[in-house]
Amino acid sequence: ARRVALGRALVLGYEDTWHWRMEGGPTSQDDHRAWWSGLVGSVARPILTPRAIEPAADPAPYAALVETLGPPRAPTGASLPPRIRWEPWLLLLSLALLMTEWSSRRTRGVT
Repeated sequence: ARRVALGRALVLGYEDTWHWRMEGGPTSQDDHRAWWSGLVGSVARPILTPRAIEPAADPAPYAALVETLGPPRAPTGASLPPRIRWEPWLLLLSLALLMTEWSSRRTRGVT
């Protein structure tokens, strides 16, 4: 293990550490985990940085919004765009297409 720039580096020469875990006794998994944790912990120490204290969340955000903007109100009729009714137009289109199909069959001689 050695220091490199602002951190630390660890070079490990073992290739088959998994054998220790598989061929060991009943505590081999815990021992293997503890061994790796010790190695990683020796180079990867936590860096504690101070955090800014965040303000507490607003306990009533809706109330604050109503206080700021006022209560909600129903939309007025003048502000809504006119609604297009599609049902009659679709009915007319389907009837026109049906009539076209029927006339097409009549002209071909199909009944």
